[in-house]
Amino acid sequence: RSRGLGDVYKRQVQSLGLPGDPCPMCQAEAGLFVLDDVPDYYKAVITSNEACDGSVATSIIQDWLIDKPLFAMPQPMQFGDPLVHKHCMKEIEEAWKFIEEQTGAKWSWDAYFSAMKRFNEETRYELEKWEVNKTAYPQIIGPSYELFRKWNYEMDGGIDPRVIKTCEKVSKLIREAYENRDEAWPGKMKYRAIVWSCPAHYYANFSNWAANCWGINIVLNMDSTMGHNMINTEDPDEAIKDLALFSEKAAMRHHAVGGWDNVNAIWEWAKNFNCDMVLMNDNIACKGMLGVHALMEEQARDLGFHFIFIEHDLEDCRTVSRQDMHNCVNGY
Repeated sequence: RSRGLGDVYKRQVQSLGLPGDPCPMCQAEAGLFVLDDVPDYYKAVITSNEACDGSVATSIIQDWLIDKPLFAMPQPMQFGDPLVHKHCMKEIEEAWKFIEEQTGAKWSWDAYFSAMKRFNEETRYELEKWEVNKTAYPQIIGPSYELFRKWNYEMDGGIDPRVIKTCEKVSKLIREAYENRDEAWPGKMKYRAIVWSCPAHYYANFSNWAANCWGINIVLNMDSTMGHNMINTEDPDEAIKDLALFSEKAAMRHHAVGGWDNVNAIWEWAKNFNCDMVLMNDNIACKGMLGVHALMEEQARDLGFHFIFIEHDLEDCRTVSRQDMHNCVNGY
C-alpha cells in the first residue's frame, strides 16, 4: 500500500538535515519545495504557519528553495494581548501592500466589504450546524463536518457567490433531517464525543470507524471551533480589528498552543455540545501538547468524561499505524 505523498515529501526535507521529530504536516509542506513540486505560475509567495516550532521554520526553508518574492506572515506565539493584536493588524496591512507591489492590483474596501457580507452569512450557517449538533439529533458528524468547512467556508472566505447556494442546500437538508429526528448513524450512537488537538481522522477514516465499531459520534472537532467572529462590513478600522482577531483564533494557535486557558477550554466546549467523551489526538510530534497528558486525564476523571488519547503521527502511518490508533480505543 502507498504511504502517501506526505511521506515522500517528509523524507526529502529530512534528507537536507531537518530532524524527523517536528510536526509531519510542516515537513511535508517544506518537502514540496525541496522536490520543486509547486507549479511555477505565481509571482510571489505569502507564507503562514500553524503556530508551532516546525511550522515557523517552514517559511525559512521555503524561502531558501524558491526564487520568488516571499512575505512571511506567521501567526503570533502569544495570544490575547492588545499589543499582539495591533501587531497582527499591521502585519495584515503589510501583506496587502506586498500584494499590491507584486501584482499591481489595488486594495478595494468596497470589494472587501462585499465579500465579507457573504462570509458573515456563511459563518451564520456554520453556527447553525453547531446548534443542531448540540441536540440529541446531530446531523453532520465525523470528518464530514470539518471537510465541508475547510473546502467551502474556509477556502472561500466570501469570494465565490456559489458557496452560499451550497450552504443553503446543506442547511435545508440538516433542518429537514433534524425535524424528522433522523439519526446520522441510525441506532448506533452510544457516546457523544468531541475531538481535540491535531486532527488525524481524515487519512485514517478514524471517525467513521469509531462510529461503526463503538458507537462514538463525533459531534465537534477542534478545528471547527477556530475563528468564527463576524467581520465589520462598514468601518475599515473596525474591519481590520475583526480580521486580525479571526486570524489569531486559527487552528492550533487558539486551542492547542495558545496557552493553558485555551487548551483547557476543551471542557467548556464538551459541556456545551453535551458530550460524554473526549478524544484527544496525541500527535507524537506536536511539542505543544506533550506536557498535558496527566493534567488532562486528571481533569477528565474529576469532571466525569470518558477520555482517550489517540496516538498518531498525522499522515505518517510508519510511526503509528492505523491499527495502533484503533487499539487506543479498543483498549479503553
